[in-house]
Amino acid sequence: MVAVSSGFSVGFVGREAELAVAATAAQAAAAGRPGVIWIEGVAGSGKTTFARHVLAELAQGAVTVRVQCEEVAKNVSYELAAQLGVASSDSPFAVAQRLLGRWSALQEQGLVVVVVEDAHWADAPSTLALITAVRRLDQDRVLVLVTSRPAAGPEWERLSSDEERCSRVTLGSFDAGEVSRLAAVHGVALTMREATRLWSHTGGHPIWVRTLLAELTPEELKAPEGDLPAPRSLASAVTARLGAMPSDARDLVAALAVLSQRSPLTVAARVAGVAAPLEALESLLSTGFVRWESTQPGTPVEFAHPLYRLAVYEDLSPTRRRDLHRSAARVLTPGSVLAHRVAAAEGTDDGLADELEAVAASARAVGATGQAARTLLWASSLTQSSERAEQRLLEAGLAYLD
Repeated sequence: MVAVSSGFSVGFVGREAELAVAATAAQAAAAGRPGVIWIEGVAGSGKTTFARHVLAELAQGAVTVRVQCEEVAKNVSYELAAQLGVASSDSPFAVAQRLLGRWSALQEQGLVVVVVEDAHWADAPSTLALITAVRRLDQDRVLVLVTSRPAAGPEWERLSSDEERCSRVTLGSFDAGEVSRLAAVHGVALTMREATRLWSHTGGHPIWVRTLLAELTPEELKAPEGDLPAPRSLASAVTARLGAMPSDARDLVAALAVLSQRSPLTVAARVAGVAAPLEALESLLSTGFVRWESTQPGTPVEFAHPLYRLAVYEDLSPTRRRDLHRSAARVLTPGSVLAHRVAAAEGTDDGLADELEAVAASARAVGATGQAARTLLWASSLTQSSERAEQRLLEAGLAYLD
């Protein structure tokens, strides 16, 4: 598809250093020094948005050729070449020559910008043809924008690692300041503390930040306490994928969600009651939701992102959640069981509340006022006497002020 580029910058924040790299490459191409801007990032990192913003900054006379690689067409030879306007299966070299001729003709209208999205799904013959064509550009006004996930493949590595011809841009997560600016674009004014909370919750992942800004009300985003939810679309995808897993895999991932920390596989398996943890883990690793350190003692396992853990945890029924917290409290060391005992509690429990108050006093004595405040809040919620519960709630507030 050939089209004149048009502006697309609504809701765009940050990426100043990356945009500067792209602008330099674009200026060079407009002056007859062709090149490639390789835009790399994990799914949802904003690669397409970034590419469109770069296009919006180009001169209006630029001619844009935009193509989209698809996973289902990865094994269809020359599918990408056909999108680029060259219907041929002679050989990658012949296709490359035709691409060069096509781009040469388009240069009469201005700077030619070839945008290849999701290059990691491109078919091999087209990839070879495109790389061959790019490497033969000389004093042409041609700029190639490629978006790809990391590790696109050895074929692309020849191009992406060519420092003379290729400007590489890696899109990482937003920082808290960028999250605040993005919220403002969505009409929500967040304090830095509130923005940091959203950043911490999402890991700064652009698509998840944007999703929660769209799904939650300003009041929910600015609430002083409580966990933010997982994005609905993400939660649905996670639960649907795990629903097709074997029962042991589902039990293991549920235990990991309750543990809420990097844990040895054997510990997670004991909490879950899984007799064959390696088989269960193997199924989970195929989803990408968890990762493990096979070379570390105990082969620790953890979620690949906190939102995966939250999606699993929120999907647990109340009784299943309670039982897993009780199991965790029996398995873990004494220093880490209180939170699980609190989570497993049903109604008030004055004995546990007294233990929590004692822990809070010890924490305040060593200056850990945040821990003391949290522990006193737990104690207040478990206290039967309303007067004593209010007193502990007041003490928690004072600890927070400290």
